[in-house]
Amino acid sequence: MRPNQFFLKLLKIPLDSKQHYPVVQTTKESLKNPACVMDQSKQFQELKNQTGFLNDSLVKLTSKVDSIATHTKMLETQISQVAQQVSTSS
Repeated sequence: MRPNQFFLKLLKIPLDSKQHYPVVQTTKESLKNPACVMDQSKQFQELKNQTGFLNDSLVKLTSKVDSIATHTKMLETQISQVAQQVSTSS
């Protein structure tokens, strides 16, 4: 599952099963009404904007988590080294 799919599911936005894009539901009557088509077009564009924003946010969050994991590993290594120094000096 791609990150944007995760957020769309959280927002309970239905996805097309093959292309994984938000589903914009239309009816024959709505296609005859230009205002309705414009509303759907605006909704779809807003969904695309939100998806892009959420994807960017997820990328930033993932980067920060990776950075924290790397820092944690470095601290674990330093603690292990200090523990060895303490045990050999006793």
